[in-house]
Amino acid sequence: MVEVILESNQKGELVGFKIEGHAGFEQKGQDIVCAAVSILAQTTAASIQEILQVEPEVLRVQDGNLICRIGDLKEPDKKKEVQLLLESMVLGLKETSRNYPGYLEIKQRKITS
Repeated sequence: MVEVILESNQKGELVGFKIEGHAGFEQKGQDIVCAAVSILAQTTAASIQEILQVEPEVLRVQDGNLICRIGDLKEPDKKKEVQLLLESMVLGLKETSRNYPGYLEIKQRKITS
């Protein structure tokens, strides 16, 4: 199962995400659930970087694992735009989970820093 952990700050703003595991829907390389999660996460991280010109911390721990964290943004407009992209990713993940129950789990975690 793919586990997505959405990280939010004390204000409830999304500040990052962590994705790990494999869905097991199909064999590696042909798993459409893994592919959907991967493309949603990678497109979001790339959009934050390329379109918004905000440099997220992106770590690929190993195959099937991705961590993306957004630093403290001072510009209110940038913060709103980043939130919109992250919320769009979450919507896609929730739809994927709804369409393929049992292969994707979405959790939320508040961080203190």
